[in-house]
Amino acid sequence: MVKQSFGIGIIVLLVIAGLIESCSDTKKSDVKEFVPYTIENVKVAPKAEGISIKSLYYAPKVGDKSSYKLVQISKVERNSVQMEQSITQYYTKSILSIKPDSSIEMSVKIDSMRISEKGPDQAQPGKTVSLQFNSEDSASKGKPEYKQYYAIVGAQVQILASKLGRIEEIIGLTPIINAILGSKKDSVPDKLKENLAQQIKTQFFQLPLQQEFQTYPEKGILDVSKKWSRIDVLPMSGILTVKNTVNYTMGSIKEMNGKKVAIVDANLTAEISKSKEMPKGLQFTLNDSKFEGKGITIVDVQTGSTLYKKNEVFTMISATMKELASGIIQAVSQKIQTTVTVELLH
Repeated sequence: MVKQSFGIGIIVLLVIAGLIESCSDTKKSDVKEFVPYTIENVKVAPKAEGISIKSLYYAPKVGDKSSYKLVQISKVERNSVQMEQSITQYYTKSILSIKPDSSIEMSVKIDSMRISEKGPDQAQPGKTVSLQFNSEDSASKGKPEYKQYYAIVGAQVQILASKLGRIEEIIGLTPIINAILGSKKDSVPDKLKENLAQQIKTQFFQLPLQQEFQTYPEKGILDVSKKWSRIDVLPMSGILTVKNTVNYTMGSIKEMNGKKVAIVDANLTAEISKSKEMPKGLQFTLNDSKFEGKGITIVDVQTGSTLYKKNEVFTMISATMKELASGIIQAVSQKIQTTVTVELLH
């Protein structure tokens, strides 16, 4: 299970895979040293003189291939019960085509995955249960509780993303669902298959992979202020509606390793309200809420690719629910702290 976060987070550390051999006349002193894409290094990097950027969007080339490491850490407290989760995904992305509407078709393969979870044992109240999964650990293979994870690792899906940094479509989940269901795949109702596919798509592809992409300004046009915003209105648990506002600011363009790069700062604020249509028989009172977040991304301003990203989001809700038929009143409180980092490996 992957906890929710806003368009969020990533460390980028590009590692050069080859060194220039000493067979040529090139002197070692002539070779420029690779500088890791960290926030500190970008801040002190020299400015790119004579560069004026009027548009900013995701524009990779067909055939481009890149590998990322994504880490999402969530700490959840619900009614004083605490849960922790850490998910690490290594994946490879290959650009397949650029559509006429400028959307980008790509294939994504989860190369490996690690999951660590700790929380209350539903079967034994008062006790804690933990899960440790590593796709590269041979001792985990064959265990039924890890079947869904092994079905995901190594599988390849196709993703369609807009040039403004939104994942619009994910296809190719059928082999994953069939691998999870095994010999029961033909006897499982289609509706259950659809629900499972939606869960897998959201938790292991849509939410985590969206974190990689930087959201760009409307129509990709960047004005002189180098600022833009995104507003999303999202349903939450069928009871609440959350209006997220993310404000972005791009810093000056720097020169690093032959690339034109810039830091984009993000700040999240949100307004939460009750949905217009509440479940029948339920009275809901929102007592308190808080949604806030911040992020920082290093982008290649010429291709729109993410070189580094880190986002942190905090959400808190305190509410009271009353079942009108029984008169039962229940207090509900939840706090979630989520940190997402993404590294471009190569």
